[in-house]
Amino acid sequence: LSQDGLNVLFTTYTHSLINATKSLLKELRFKEGKNTLDIININRISGRYITTETKRLDKVNFGSRWKPFFKDAMAADNSNTFTTREADFLYEEIERCIISEDLKSVEEYLDYDRSGRGRRLGAKQKSAIWKIYEAFEEILSSNNKTLLVYWAKEALKNAKPYYDYVFIDEAQDLTPVQIRLCSKLVK
Repeated sequence: LSQDGLNVLFTTYTHSLINATKSLLKELRFKEGKNTLDIININRISGRYITTETKRLDKVNFGSRWKPFFKDAMAADNSNTFTTREADFLYEEIERCIISEDLKSVEEYLDYDRSGRGRRLGAKQKSAIWKIYEAFEEILSSNNKTLLVYWAKEALKNAKPYYDYVFIDEAQDLTPVQIRLCSKLVK
């Protein structure tokens, strides 16, 4: 980082990893600041590229704040394919596969290769998940709520290349859209 004007981004998912990284880099005498090294979590990066209107929506990602809305969405699905004990799996499936991959229809979801997700899903199950997703989106919207994955989707549309290098720590914790955002930010 001794080159003048070199812009480097170090990002990860959690604030605690950012704080630990800042501490380690101070010991190595790296300087944080504009045009040198930005150490910031992915959600803050997303926040740089979204509208004020989106920022005003209440984020329900933290803790279990999303669960009541999600359980209402699950109740709207009359297929009884899933139980509320499966809410965590279903939420992650919707966030990482449907929203993050910007799937537009149940047909796209049915065709989507979700290899590595750890659980096989048939067409009936995927169709039920799609219905839950649609209900969840409607419930969030009608309650002025949002998810951080929507921040990343909007940021991806608005972001411009700025950094010479982007380093992602714990990349497996980021959604695909967050990784695409990081890629878009590098020159």
